[in-house]
Amino acid sequence: MDNIMNCREAERQIFAERDGVLAPDQRVALATHVTHCAACRRKRDNLAAAIEAWRVTTHTAAVPDADHEWQAIRRRRRSETHPVLERTGGRRRNVIPWLAVPFAAAAAVAIALFVNPPSAPSPVSTVATAESAAPPAEDASTVVFVDEKSGWLVVWASAGGPKQI
Repeated sequence: MDNIMNCREAERQIFAERDGVLAPDQRVALATHVTHCAACRRKRDNLAAAIEAWRVTTHTAAVPDADHEWQAIRRRRRSETHPVLERTGGRRRNVIPWLAVPFAAAAAVAIALFVNPPSAPSPVSTVATAESAAPPAEDASTVVFVDEKSGWLVVWASAGGPKQI
């Protein structure tokens, strides 16, 4: 890498320097640039000051005892009364009528099912049965028609029979 470095490259190198990942030639190029560039020197110093302040703050921050805090939360929870929710914009609505209607409907359905339970479905028959009648005379004729759309079966019978000419 060339020893000539611009400020944009130097800014990236300053962060990499803090992480300790710069190669020796990169460190030399950064040091040379920072020596001649006041803006990059301020960035480097500000970064170092911010990291040091963060380290000091994190080491001095008081972390509360988890068991003690949990017990305090439980004590506060037990001592609190349940707050009444307030509505903005007028009088408070009574909730009972809103709950009564669905419960009444559910009760009506339950009573209807227990009083008159649905009957078990009858087994499906695979054999069709029907009453049959024999024609009364030799000259009787019968016509059977099945409607394809509705499935209706229509039977015509006449006692006279067809006439032959």
